[in-house]
Amino acid sequence: MLNAIGNEVRARILRILHTEGPLSFTEIMAKLRMDPKRDAGKFGYHLKLLVNAQLVGIDPSTEKYSLTDLGRAASDLLLSLEELSRKKTGEMLVRTSKLAIEPFDKRRIAEALMREANVPKRLAESIAREAEERLSSLQVKYLTAALIREFVNMILIEKGLEEYRHVLTRLGLPVFDVSQLIKSISRRQPATASSVFTSAGKHVLAEYALLKALPRPLADAHLSGACHICNLSSWALRPANVFHDLRAVLQYGLPGAQFLAPARSLKDALLLAKRLLMRGLHETSVSQTLSMFNIFLAPLASQRTRDPDLLLDSFLDDICHLNGLADFPSLIGIELSLEVPSYLAHLEASIPSNGGNYLNYQDEALKLADMVLSLLLKKTKQQGPLVLPQLVLRLPSSPLQEKALDLVAKAVELSLEGQQVLFTFDAHACFSPDFSFLAMERPEAWELYCLRTGVLENVLVNLPRIALKSKGDDSLFMEGVDEVLTLVIDAFQVKRSLIEDRLKSDMLLPLLGDEYGGEPYFRLDYSVTMVSLLGLAEAAFFHTGEHTADSSSSLNFALKVVKAIRSFLDEFSLDMRVTVSEISLEQAAPRLARLDSGMGLLPSRLSNYGKDFFYTELQSTPYYKLAPLKRRIEVESAVHNLVQSGAALIVKLPEPPPSINELTSFVNGLRSSGVKSLILLRDLTFCGICRWRSGGLSSKCRSCGHSGSKLIGWSFIHNKFKPSIFWTKYDKLLLLHEAKPSPQEFREVTGSLL
Repeated sequence: MLNAIGNEVRARILRILHTEGPLSFTEIMAKLRMDPKRDAGKFGYHLKLLVNAQLVGIDPSTEKYSLTDLGRAASDLLLSLEELSRKKTGEMLVRTSKLAIEPFDKRRIAEALMREANVPKRLAESIAREAEERLSSLQVKYLTAALIREFVNMILIEKGLEEYRHVLTRLGLPVFDVSQLIKSISRRQPATASSVFTSAGKHVLAEYALLKALPRPLADAHLSGACHICNLSSWALRPANVFHDLRAVLQYGLPGAQFLAPARSLKDALLLAKRLLMRGLHETSVSQTLSMFNIFLAPLASQRTRDPDLLLDSFLDDICHLNGLADFPSLIGIELSLEVPSYLAHLEASIPSNGGNYLNYQDEALKLADMVLSLLLKKTKQQGPLVLPQLVLRLPSSPLQEKALDLVAKAVELSLEGQQVLFTFDAHACFSPDFSFLAMERPEAWELYCLRTGVLENVLVNLPRIALKSKGDDSLFMEGVDEVLTLVIDAFQVKRSLIEDRLKSDMLLPLLGDEYGGEPYFRLDYSVTMVSLLGLAEAAFFHTGEHTADSSSSLNFALKVVKAIRSFLDEFSLDMRVTVSEISLEQAAPRLARLDSGMGLLPSRLSNYGKDFFYTELQSTPYYKLAPLKRRIEVESAVHNLVQSGAALIVKLPEPPPSINELTSFVNGLRSSGVKSLILLRDLTFCGICRWRSGGLSSKCRSCGHSGSKLIGWSFIHNKFKPSIFWTKYDKLLLLHEAKPSPQEFREVTGSLL
């Protein structure tokens, strides 16, 4: 036996059979890189010696050679001797991911394969040995953990073990990309060193979601552009948005390392609300809303409070300064209600105790709303538009009284100053500044459906691609939609399970997972997952040849699509609240349109802006098509009637805009139109040299003539306002081509609505 293994060729044959398993005569020769014509005799001689020594056996049925038990023992002995020899003559060193330098040990590779990818022990040990041999042949004394992982992944690919390789993929950015990231962020203003940490972390967590946290078919669908998964970097960590219930915090205080006691005054209440939002910034990825802010604070505001306007002013200042404090900044919404809702009217106020029901504090609630609007209006006129907070103004279902109309007029004026105000008209829903809403599916249990819960996540279906592929065939279109929705449902189930782990096991969401009144603050069972209709307008156009704004048949097809999606999702309503939405929590249209164009799906005649073609987000009429405002309202109200968790009529104002009175009448008239919510938008330009400001986007200051970097545009893009220093190429194209109704249209539409 010693004679049989005492030859380099025969030793290599044993190693190959140990690693690869049963192989034929020609396969072993190929592994040895021998020439079948020139070396067949020599190879046959060596193989025969191993067979005669009973180290190698042959299966007559397959004519393949494999190690015998004796041969496997001899092979193990050879490998051990070789490893010992390497250590004596000069061992390989490894710089590990733990920032330490250690001797190379193939057992670490096998252990990692078994631990990370559940590779069977024998296969893991075989791969580890092969990796050791290949690395040794390089004669490299200084290795890195990343290089070893690359070698192991290459071996897995060669062996067709793609699933194992997928799990073992290393997350992170190449060195060059990190250098470019630092340079690109340093050119932004404002930017800090923390911005680099945040961007790099987002990249790694997004990779983790695609490689590990999401079902593989859905991850592939996202990468190919069949759909778009929002907030990938937060997918495995936290919900998209939360609708807060101030009553719980006012009654029980705010737990944590620095416990805040229950509120006894308006000052206490505002401090609790501020701390609630500060902690919520780290536990939401898109937005958080203080629902019915003025209603819940009204009982405390009714007490004799010294200078309540100063307390509110200080609170709003603190909220303004929250922007950028969190690693993942989110929108902060303050909802003001112009009436005490019927389902809340006769509910007893928990703070102060024995304070009567909320209907008793209707006047105080309106006074608080007036103070908030007046203070924000003052700040925007002095400082310019505020990034935080965003306002949600809930209009009553009953006719507006004079006081309520005055508050609507102030909110309209605030909109004209460039501040984000969302006017809402659905009495049985709570809205967020990102345009998502939670509907009261059962009015008697309204708070379970609307407060202390939120939107877990949002996935957008690329409807234009499905329409282009189905080529006008309704059944093919619906089959394409169902195929994507099936993947999305699986992903939402994973998301819900992950958030449950974050709340209960990991405790990475301490605010949302803490208990208030004996139950967790965040009601996971009532949370919503949103399927959004990206490019519904373009899908209807591709399918019917007509725009929804021009044709009833095109609109009917769009409504048919919404109904079909809603019907599909309703089948899963017993397990979780899966809803259909018109809005998107992340800008996705540029990516999906670009992918479709790159695949040759978009006909050249549709590239109506050079090589760029836009898909419409957040609405169901193309923003680049000048459709009559009245028709837009008809289309949006029809779609709003069907969607379950996100909708808004987005109206960009012309320059000069209609008067405050005209716009107030317009808002009032929309209450009975079927539109769920409205946002009035105005572009502005600011000069940092002379402090000049004007409506519209200007390329030159009309006061001092400045046209450089200090001239800043301010416009609403996707679902929030952005200064021009952050505009992308797509943002600029969008602003260039978006259509705006004329002042005359507002007057005509308002007359018909009223």
